[in-house]
Amino acid sequence: MAALSIDPVEQPRMYQQTLLQDGLCDLLDNQKFVDCVLKIQDREFPCHRLVLAASSPFFKAMFLSNLEEGGKREIILKDVEPGEKLVLGNCLAIFRLGLLLDCPRLAFTAREFICERYQLILGPSELAAIITSDALNVDREEVVFESLMDWVGYDRMERMKELPDLLHCVRFRLIPVDYFTEKVEDHKWIRANAEVKKELQLIKDAHKGRLPEVKRSRNRKSKMAGDKEDEEDSDDEQGLLPGILNNNPRFGMFETDLILMISDTGSVAYDPVGNECFVASESTEIPKNHCSLVTKENQFDPMSGEWLGMPSLPGPRCLFEWKELAPMKLARSLFAVTVHNDQIYVATGVTDTGLTSTVEVYDIATNQWSEFLEFPQERSSMNMITMGECLYAVGGFAMMPSEISDQPQPTEMNDIWRFEEDCWNGILREISYAAGATILAVKLNTLRLTKM
Repeated sequence: MAALSIDPVEQPRMYQQTLLQDGLCDLLDNQKFVDCVLKIQDREFPCHRLVLAASSPFFKAMFLSNLEEGGKREIILKDVEPGEKLVLGNCLAIFRLGLLLDCPRLAFTAREFICERYQLILGPSELAAIITSDALNVDREEVVFESLMDWVGYDRMERMKELPDLLHCVRFRLIPVDYFTEKVEDHKWIRANAEVKKELQLIKDAHKGRLPEVKRSRNRKSKMAGDKEDEEDSDDEQGLLPGILNNNPRFGMFETDLILMISDTGSVAYDPVGNECFVASESTEIPKNHCSLVTKENQFDPMSGEWLGMPSLPGPRCLFEWKELAPMKLARSLFAVTVHNDQIYVATGVTDTGLTSTVEVYDIATNQWSEFLEFPQERSSMNMITMGECLYAVGGFAMMPSEISDQPQPTEMNDIWRFEEDCWNGILREISYAAGATILAVKLNTLRLTKM
């Protein structure tokens, strides 16, 4: 995942906490300094009194009191089931705890429990409080509608009566018209409900540009003058549309395809459509000369490179079974490479005669290389990515005259180019953070980022 910004003052404390936790776990696993045993029915759990007292007010009060139980080595806990750790009231919290503590088995067990009973976790009022929120992290409003239908379908007889009110929480104006016609209006539960069909007519009118007139409410304002009270009416100029016509975007709908530039000085995200830059991370823990990859879950991981932290760590290796394929038409090194439309694009680089601007394309199906439109400038060590059906080229080194001499010198570039409609368009923007950075195509929520 992306490296988070860590306060240098907090880092030693976090390191000491890790040592303490690992040390206590090792002592417990090897039955060292165990001074009490929790007995729950027929199961026993060896423990350290110090850890129990520090982490639980219940055990702290027991051990510090004069109670007989506090001095025993074997402590019997009554009214506790050793096999019942997950209930509806704590399954979400335990799932988050498993993720926080990096305990896969705990997180997986809690997730399975939630998936089997998620319809039971939320009541009508709780569900309404969630799906009415602007902070809902969904990229499509169709997800909200489908989740609501699943919730009703779990106990149709009891929950159908809640459907008319809960539909007001769905922002149908954010749903495509085709989906609304085929999946919403034609839904069997909605077709059979005259009240809901009447409400959905407002949505159909809104799609045609016809909104209902806003009703103005009259407020009674009162003011005191001595012992007399004088009341006056005033018109409230602001009115509200029915809730079912709400079209405010959800929080998750602000995710945007961005070009992420990762270096040891921080991470910057660039929006080529809006030509805007955002600060993604200020962390300086990223190693120099690293490679990066993006997972299907939209997480990115810096790999290998020069590690700047302590203790020193070996660079990770990836082992593959290599297969010989057709060679490129031109031997080169320090080139840019990416996969675009199921083809491998190789651009620029260094040849036996110097820098080159040529581009080649490899067809995986036919195992053949073909020539492609040249890049406008000879470069090496350039980054190239694909995003939104377009190719982007970022940075690299070119031979340019310096300020003190007309003799060409290797110069690091920080510009961004885009290939579309059979030509290279640039320069989109020059960004200093592109120098020495790994370039990735990611999808990030711009509301979480700081605009530069």
